[in-house]
Amino acid sequence: MLPPFHIVLPLLLTAALAGGVRGFTGFGTALVFVPIASSIVPPWEAVVVLFVIDGVTTLPLVPAALHKCTWREVAPLCLGATVTVPIGAYFLLSIDPTALRWALGALAMGAVGLLASGWRYHAAPGRLVSGVVGAASGLLGGLCSFWGPPIAIFWLGGQSGTDVVRANIIVFLAVMSVVAGINYAAHGLFHPEVTALALILMPVYGGAVWTGTKLFPYVSESGFRRIAYAIISGAAITSLPAFDQHDGG
Repeated sequence: MLPPFHIVLPLLLTAALAGGVRGFTGFGTALVFVPIASSIVPPWEAVVVLFVIDGVTTLPLVPAALHKCTWREVAPLCLGATVTVPIGAYFLLSIDPTALRWALGALAMGAVGLLASGWRYHAAPGRLVSGVVGAASGLLGGLCSFWGPPIAIFWLGGQSGTDVVRANIIVFLAVMSVVAGINYAAHGLFHPEVTALALILMPVYGGAVWTGTKLFPYVSESGFRRIAYAIISGAAITSLPAFDQHDGG
């Protein structure tokens, strides 16, 4: 059974906004979608829906990335993340939804602040540091699909070219999609109604990603990052439980 229209419509708009940011900037999908969607449906449902729509629509990027990625950089992060994804998935289901929504907003704002500061990890990455960064990404990924901020800060400060960094991120996220999918399935989260909702949102999300990609050449790098940070910050703030409407009486 599908959710009623008054739930589907705002989720469609949220998917369009998140997809536009993803196509426009290359990041930020979960930072936009999960906080807003979690104010409409349970947080675990928002995470699983995003898992399906983003995983399917970005699958065509993987084959080319496999030929460009540097496995000696990707493998330690994947190993560290594989250990902590189950922990994140456990907390996704065990934390009170309202408390989790507050945490999602705080995490999104913290990620924006760190990314916008321009700070990057510039030292030569060793296996231990790579594993720790992977563990942080896996914990946040299993909890709320916030895979990106730890690895973006880590890899963007390195010596690899942007094409290699992009390929590394795509392959890392593809591997983690398999790991997360196994954990979510083990917890029985792929309910038929959740999968059906994801299929409804997928064309809108995919179209928004394509549109955002086409708009990218017309805005400067600093300009589109400012726009993305503003959208993510607005999504984080307005999705907080404090902004919920309550009936009087």
